[in-house]
Amino acid sequence: MTDPFWSRVGIVFICCIIGYIVSIYQIDRQPKVIHNHIQRQSQAESQLQSPQANYMDYYRAHKLYYDGVPDRYDQSGNKIPGVEPDPKRAMAYLTRACELSRSPELWLRLASVYQNGMYNLEPDFAMAQRLLVMILQLFPDRYEARDRLNEVIQEINNIQTYRWLNLKYTPKKNQHHEKIKNSRVQVQVQVQGQGQGQVQGQVVGGKVTIVDQIFRAPDPDSELDINNIRFDDRHNTHNSQVVSTVANSLKLLKDGTDINIALPQTIHEIRNYIQSKPDCDRRNDALKSLDSIERNIIPISSVDMRESEALNIVWNRINTDQHKDHVSDIKDIFYGQLADMQEHGKSVCATGRLSRMLDTFSTFDNDVQIKPTYVINTEMMNKAGKIREDMYLEYDSQTADRLRAGTADSATQQTFDQSVRKSIIDRLTKDYVDTGIMTENAFSERIIEWIDEI
Repeated sequence: MTDPFWSRVGIVFICCIIGYIVSIYQIDRQPKVIHNHIQRQSQAESQLQSPQANYMDYYRAHKLYYDGVPDRYDQSGNKIPGVEPDPKRAMAYLTRACELSRSPELWLRLASVYQNGMYNLEPDFAMAQRLLVMILQLFPDRYEARDRLNEVIQEINNIQTYRWLNLKYTPKKNQHHEKIKNSRVQVQVQVQGQGQGQVQGQVVGGKVTIVDQIFRAPDPDSELDINNIRFDDRHNTHNSQVVSTVANSLKLLKDGTDINIALPQTIHEIRNYIQSKPDCDRRNDALKSLDSIERNIIPISSVDMRESEALNIVWNRINTDQHKDHVSDIKDIFYGQLADMQEHGKSVCATGRLSRMLDTFSTFDNDVQIKPTYVINTEMMNKAGKIREDMYLEYDSQTADRLRAGTADSATQQTFDQSVRKSIIDRLTKDYVDTGIMTENAFSERIIEWIDEI
């Protein structure tokens, strides 16, 4: 019989070989990936010259310039550059997509970029606030806009509070951002409202300036499902449900972790761990990320704590007995996540750093479940379908078949449908609203779209 020890060694060896081959393949592909990306950008630009160019053509062009191509590391940990995102083109094309589609979802996307910023474009909370107020005026049933507006106002209040306390809040000077502001990209902006409404304006350096309002009827064919086309950034860090599930995961980690290592010691241990790695770009990037986390004194509004406090929870969790059998692997993943917080020579935003910290535990820790909106929606619909199927079992097969077909007598059908609806709402409210994964507004907006079809 084969010795179990040597079997495990063999499995680890094979996994290492496979990992090495995959990483080499990805590195070798980087030049081709860059070439293909630049080619797609060129094709997108050509398509936009066509009189038939529609809002999705502009949105696809926006995504190409918004995403870019991420940097990669070779086997020695040295960086292979990708393609930097272009905020000027990304914002101009997104605004044009808004105009052509007159979709509230696209405007929410635009407001989200101003709220969270993007590569070489710092957050502009004042502009995000104006856009969200406009969206609510024209589309009053868009509850997600209310939630985001509350987040923006809270962020503005946080900044004002820190200034009032004489705690310096001076975002890093963004020369590229200043250059964009000084360039003028004229784009006529129009958006149709729910029932009535249109806003006209222009984009100056990627910024929307609202100049006039006219009221008209909406275009019912212009609606766009934000979840079906994945309005998420490369790491989904600004998707509303990712933010919520990150916050919920951090809360569960905090509640279930004894803090035996104080924050100063945590910073010291992490720095020593990073410095124990070979000198390379990856190590330098991880150190830069640690410095960014340590220096940021502004709390992250979604979790109401500073990045360094979240880091302390994560490090204490890594070092619990729960993970003692995998602590080396988890620390290596954590090291990689710190390095990946640097993109094209800059640190990602605080929300992005937080999500990467928590993502260290994916597959290792049941308390960490990070999911974007479209995954949550699918999950809720699957649960709803299961609840309905389970309720059919309360009836004999003949009655159940009639209920499925909607041909039962009206009293029985109505009672069953109402009972199913109530059971679904009660169960999903407990799973998603009470846990903080979704706000009541977002939950109501999502579930109303499909509950009557279940």
